Amino acid sequence: MPNVYHTKKVGVAAALIIVDMLFFGLFNPQASSPFIVILGCCLLVITIYLVSVVFTELLSWGIPLTKITRRRFALFVTMLSAFLILMQSIGQLTLRDALAALPLILIAYLYITYNRAKQAG
Repeated sequence: MPNVYHTKKVGVAAALIIVDMLFFGLFNPQASSPFIVILGCCLLVITIYLVSVVFTELLSWGIPLTKITRRRFALFVTMLSAFLILMQSIGQLTLRDALAALPLILIAYLYITYNRAKQAG
């Protein structure tokens, strides 16, 4: 069941989405300084991570997931999403890139999960 901690995460994620909309609505990345572009990238990655964490916590109500698994899954969803968004924003994303990135992220996730289980066991 939801508790205060989960409600705060949802509130922070919602606030970051609003900040993202304002930030990206006010600045033109083609006319802005590199600092603004980097700041926008960081803001986007943080927002994606928090939304992924909230999503995995909602998912864990139906599927039993440990806290470490939820965080790891959110991290890899963030990495894949950020890669795809950033490649698209610079006009370099093709279907081949997306199809190549997905298995690589999946293999990295499985490898890290396997190593963590091996170290714990």
